[in-house]
Amino acid sequence: MTLKIDPSSISSAVSRLNELQHQAITASQVGMKSTILSAFSPVSGLDQLGSGHGNVINGGAGAANSVLNSYAEQIEWLSAALQASGEALTGQDELFARGMDVADTGGRVVEESVMFPARPAPRFESFVFNPPAVSPSLSLDALCSQFSGTNSGAVLEAQGSWGSMASAISNVSASLSSIAGEILAENSGETFEQAAARISEVAAAGATFAANAKMMGASVGTLNRIYMGHRMQ
Repeated sequence: MTLKIDPSSISSAVSRLNELQHQAITASQVGMKSTILSAFSPVSGLDQLGSGHGNVINGGAGAANSVLNSYAEQIEWLSAALQASGEALTGQDELFARGMDVADTGGRVVEESVMFPARPAPRFESFVFNPPAVSPSLSLDALCSQFSGTNSGAVLEAQGSWGSMASAISNVSASLSSIAGEILAENSGETFEQAAARISEVAAAGATFAANAKMMGASVGTLNRIYMGHRMQ
């Protein structure tokens, strides 16, 4: 297979990957700000639903902020590995050129080493929703007071967080797919085919997260419908 490398395209791809890493980190911080959902309601049952949804955004097993931090690490690795690959291939060309220059004089060139980063293990865990265990209120007045103390705004904030994360990571995923295509368009060889494949793999994971985040935004929105329905009852 013919090897072709465009150093400027590799440098541009590395820079864009670095930018996407920062975008993923910013998206993870959106989830960390959604903490008031854990205190959504003092109503028995609703309190557990609120804390369950809160844990899925931030802090619990498989929480969005943890997943996105891991996702940012994957993109950071893509950038470092692509840069190392580019340096290794251009370094070989330069080494060969220097060797040809000094061949007639019996000169010697020293080979330089390039460190390739190890891929971090992804942290994508499943999360579990435990069914709420409802305890009867002491009185109707106490129950009415608990419903009045329910914070419906916390649900709206959580919906906004899921929407922001879905939009941000959807854009990151699309950009990663674009970078993979551009690498193959400007370069050729097994190294770049593998690089594009890994970038596309991470792009697909981002698209999956974005789709799931949209579903979670819709799911958490049902809390207010449950709250309003039972309050009226």
